Amino acid sequence: MVLDQLRKTLREKIDALSNCIDASLPAAQEREAAVTAAQAQLDAATASQQAADEALSAAKAAEASAATAAKVAKDAVAAFEPAYSQATQARDAQAENLENFRLYNVGSFEIIRDQAPAPATTVGGA
Repeated sequence: MVLDQLRKTLREKIDALSNCIDASLPAAQEREAAVTAAQAQLDAATASQQAADEALSAAKAAEASAATAAKVAKDAVAAFEPAYSQATQARDAQAENLENFRLYNVGSFEIIRDQAPAPATTVGGA
């Protein structure tokens, strides 16, 4: 009798648990689908983050390369500055010499050219 009662109680418990499991099966499937979707989103976000990290690394490398190129260019400009200054001074001096030549020599030539020729005198009277 006790065993029959135990068997009956256990069967009721088994049926109740089976009903509970059957009732929660759709919710478990929904949770499984949600977990699968979340995992897919996580995978996509991870791939996106990895691509962004690679792009950041490439940008940092490009920045470092550009900074190095800028430093080299600045050094080249600094090294060229004395030669440029000297060449500029020489050019300015030559331009001044040319202007002086034009003002004096060419000016003198133009004055002589524009003067009326002196009458020719003959020696010995004819």
